[in-house]
Amino acid sequence: MIKKYLYLVVISLLLANIINAIPTPNSVAFSGSYLLRAYGAEALYWNPASLNKDYRDIVFPGMNQTFCIANNSFDLDNYNYVSGRYLTLKDKKMILSNIDKRLKVDAQAHVFVFGMTLGNLAIATSMHGQGGLRLSKEYIKLALLGNEETDYVFTKKYNQLNFLSYQDYTLGAGDFEISHYLNNDKIPEIKAGFSASALVGIGAAETEYYKGSFHSGMDGMAFKQDIKIKTGIGGLGTKALIGFKSEPMRNLDVGLSFDNLFGFIRWFGKKERLSYSIDADSTYASDLGNDFYTQVDSTEAISDYNTKIPVEMRMGTKYRYKQGSLSMDWVQGFQSSALTSSIGRICLGAEYQPILKMPIKMGFSFGNRDYPWIMSYGLGFYGKYIDCGFGVQTFEYLIPGKHSKGMSFSTNFNLHY
Repeated sequence: MIKKYLYLVVISLLLANIINAIPTPNSVAFSGSYLLRAYGAEALYWNPASLNKDYRDIVFPGMNQTFCIANNSFDLDNYNYVSGRYLTLKDKKMILSNIDKRLKVDAQAHVFVFGMTLGNLAIATSMHGQGGLRLSKEYIKLALLGNEETDYVFTKKYNQLNFLSYQDYTLGAGDFEISHYLNNDKIPEIKAGFSASALVGIGAAETEYYKGSFHSGMDGMAFKQDIKIKTGIGGLGTKALIGFKSEPMRNLDVGLSFDNLFGFIRWFGKKERLSYSIDADSTYASDLGNDFYTQVDSTEAISDYNTKIPVEMRMGTKYRYKQGSLSMDWVQGFQSSALTSSIGRICLGAEYQPILKMPIKMGFSFGNRDYPWIMSYGLGFYGKYIDCGFGVQTFEYLIPGKHSKGMSFSTNFNLHY
């Protein structure tokens, strides 16, 4: 019964993350190295300092979106091998060998609903959703192999669920020269910009408390698990972004941004705390045919609460040469959340136009404890009035395919005038 319960926990938590958001569609082809590549309405979400009267565009709904699902342990080939198959001891050990401390699953979705630029001003609205599951290796080991060890302890550090979805309504302005305030002729021209967003919360879920244990010995078997998940539906919030850019040398751009300033969503609609508790103490094999455990599930209304969106800093540089360009971004969150990581990472991007107006795009993002390494590819078309293209990402594998641990796909279509 306990192994069956563990299987249900694993499956239900995995399915709970299928609806979730990442940045704007054009950034996918560059693996997030987009601080100094964003232009038009997209610059509202990356670096509003790039807004200027020389580029105006309109983003239409339904044509600019991104979807992604990835994990840190299994590729499609692994999944196909074990799916619908009786698992031998060798299969189970293969599954466990792919997991390093915890199984991490993320699924994301982003829809750029509408955007429009008017000179150095821009407005936009997008729908976001992002979440993640963390499940400890010991939990999966117990489910697959049973009680090989005498004691297991499960904590929130490696077992949790976070999810956040909202829609933003964003207004911003850029192309403000601030270098003349520094009264130093040796300092190159510095442009600044800002954007402010009103956030409409759709839904949120976060693991508030998690503690579990399993013991097996002469005194029988004991299994305990307590989970508390806080949920919210309907809320309002804000966030702001400030960005800077400069060209210290010919063809070389540098930039800096701080996102999620004053970022929060206050949930005042339906708020609940879901509690799940299972307790089986001093249980022997002879008891397994009876109701040997006690299960208590409860739901209680809770007061309004805030979901904080931590500040994230991004520094970047881009070098342009003839038909090509190279870029590098450093991303650093100041706290881990459903949208940010406290561990910094480096993103690289490249673009080349062997054929006029048809660029080839590539990107690479180094992995860390929270993110797998990512390779990305994209194709585009820059016409007189049309900017369109697509991007694809593959996780921990060089090309999209059965050995990738995740996939991301995006499309973009803008009119510019």
